[in-house]
Amino acid sequence: MMLLLFFFLGLFSLLSQVVLFREMAGIFLGHEITLGLALASWLLWGGLGSFSKTKYIPTKGSLAFYVAWLALAAPVCVVLTRIARLLLPFGSLPGLSYTITLSLAVLFLPCWPIGAAFRVGTALIGREGGAAGSARIYFIESVGAFLGGVATTYLLLGNVPGFPMLAIGGAVLAGATWLILRPRKPYVVAGTFILCLLLALFSGPIDARSRAIQFSGYSLSNQKESRYEHLAIGSVGEQNIFFQNGVVSSQFPDPSLQEEMIHWLMLAHERPAQVLALGAGAIPFVPEIFKHPSVKELDVVEPDGEAVGLLKASLPEAQQTLLGDERARWHTEDTRAWVEGSEGKYDVILHTYSEPLNASINRLFTREFFLSARKALRPGGILALSIPSSANYLTPEIAYTNASVVMALKKSFSEVALIAGKRMILLASSDVLNLDPQLLKKRYRSRGIENEVIVPSNFPYYLSQSRRSAVEIRLENIRAVEVNTDMNPVSYFYTWRVWLSMFVSPSHFVGLAFAATVLCYAAGRIWKLRKSEDITPEGLLIFAVGASAMSIEVVILMTFQSLSGSLYWQLGILLGSFMAGLSAGCGFFSNRRLIPGRPRRFMAAVILLFVGFSWALSAIIPAAGELFEGWYLASFSALLAMDGLLVGVTFPLAVAAERQPAASLYAADLWGAALGAFVTGAFLVPMLGLARTVQYSGTFLFVFLCIGVIWILIQRREAKS
Repeated sequence: MMLLLFFFLGLFSLLSQVVLFREMAGIFLGHEITLGLALASWLLWGGLGSFSKTKYIPTKGSLAFYVAWLALAAPVCVVLTRIARLLLPFGSLPGLSYTITLSLAVLFLPCWPIGAAFRVGTALIGREGGAAGSARIYFIESVGAFLGGVATTYLLLGNVPGFPMLAIGGAVLAGATWLILRPRKPYVVAGTFILCLLLALFSGPIDARSRAIQFSGYSLSNQKESRYEHLAIGSVGEQNIFFQNGVVSSQFPDPSLQEEMIHWLMLAHERPAQVLALGAGAIPFVPEIFKHPSVKELDVVEPDGEAVGLLKASLPEAQQTLLGDERARWHTEDTRAWVEGSEGKYDVILHTYSEPLNASINRLFTREFFLSARKALRPGGILALSIPSSANYLTPEIAYTNASVVMALKKSFSEVALIAGKRMILLASSDVLNLDPQLLKKRYRSRGIENEVIVPSNFPYYLSQSRRSAVEIRLENIRAVEVNTDMNPVSYFYTWRVWLSMFVSPSHFVGLAFAATVLCYAAGRIWKLRKSEDITPEGLLIFAVGASAMSIEVVILMTFQSLSGSLYWQLGILLGSFMAGLSAGCGFFSNRRLIPGRPRRFMAAVILLFVGFSWALSAIIPAAGELFEGWYLASFSALLAMDGLLVGVTFPLAVAAERQPAASLYAADLWGAALGAFVTGAFLVPMLGLARTVQYSGTFLFVFLCIGVIWILIQRREAKS
């Protein structure tokens, strides 16, 4: 019956992980590299919880206490994550220090009890089943996590908001704990059950109030958790801002930007009839598009239909009427997939996404996307997009990002024109782009257009060759700029390097100091318990396996996002696939009769296979877009399952080789995974790229395998002497 409790524990843990990571995505602007930092914090605290010891003998009561702790902590952490946004000054970006601080501080609450429960559970069941009994807990917890991932992805996300989901789940977990363990003193479990029910009952006002705090500084008029992301409409004065996962997707009313984005594009084309607009952010631009009488059809494509509905409802009635024009057609499809399937269909394409702040957006700023857009255009067709800019000065960070995007654009189109304004407007075509002010004035008047900002008298100023050339020269002088591609997304990675540079202010050292304190505490625990836990070669190898496996997992998740753009709603099934592989590998050897007679040798062989998998994966990643096209979820789920399988096989072999309770190895696994996730997310991927990070992870594991083998040989020689 105790194994059944760990099944529920694994299911609820995975559910909590997905919900909390989605919440953090809204704080960290959907930046996937921070996923590595969140995973690192999750694993670090779990490892510390597993490595903790008390003077009390493990009992069912202590196990019930830790499970109840988790049940209540998970929904509370959702609220704490939103409130933590108050630590950032209004309008500022979260830096590395803030990310570390928030991840470590918030995730302590649900992660410590997970590790502590594992230690107590292995101690209790180990009295009966020994090492294999401990491995069964690892197995059944992984099975629960897999099913939790499936349920989260296909049943819950988009139907139940995260906070009430965890409140109800916590109540179910507390109830299951009481029924399974029947603790002598059920007060903690019963209290947790009642508190979770109260949180679920009042989830509406709690959810609304905590969201208002998260968007403090804005007057929040509407918000919703869709299947894909969190959506919000806020306002500052008369300006409305539309947020998608914390990223500003659109601002309205903004006549200046709307006119700049639309009319340079439309006037540069002789007769734009077929128009494609990408992203929900294009909705406020629709009235400007219909000022051009030649437009026959307008396709607006946005993967999240709820984003379209929320933004439409927030526009003035006059604009909503124009959105109902019979020429406008609305499509709930992935924008990149739509472009790839629209060869030779459009006269102009309006790209309204903001700068590449995360992998989901960056995939629409790469050379591969621009080549697809070129194919989707008719002869003489034009693509328009915008990136952050300033009429007089570009910071080095913005200049580098812009230069990498412009270079990708120039590698895809023969003609690229830059127009400085509120944002830098980029026009690209395979034919000659004629931006002669006199020609555009003629088209403006013949089409009967009436604007406020982009008017004929201003054309010579905006389109002057000297003004446009000055911007191009500044970008061309940026050194060591690489082309932004799917598998080498330098624009996205450089954004993270900018975040790293935010240590310049003394206040930014807070997160670094907090992280150092936690690591010192972990080191102190290891030193204090060194005699009782007896650090072994198996522990070292499990540490290395955990680090490499989590490094590979982070890279696979980021590669999936770069190609599919839909990570966060499918995160449950992806993480669940890793846990499925883990449970399969561990489950096979949870039967003591199947463990080989010399587990150390077999473990070394499995680790060597893991090294080969890493090196092979580093060769697959650059071609993943072509190899897995149309099968991204299935292919990357299989890769994650293989990653988990190799870890799962290694763990029970290490337990059998050590012939002692599994909790110390579980801690080593989690700490190695925490280190791998942190270093990969914060440094390796931004500095080395996706493929080289996986290659280095395999090399790291090979080095540790050699160290472990040498250590074992020395032990044998000492034993003989």
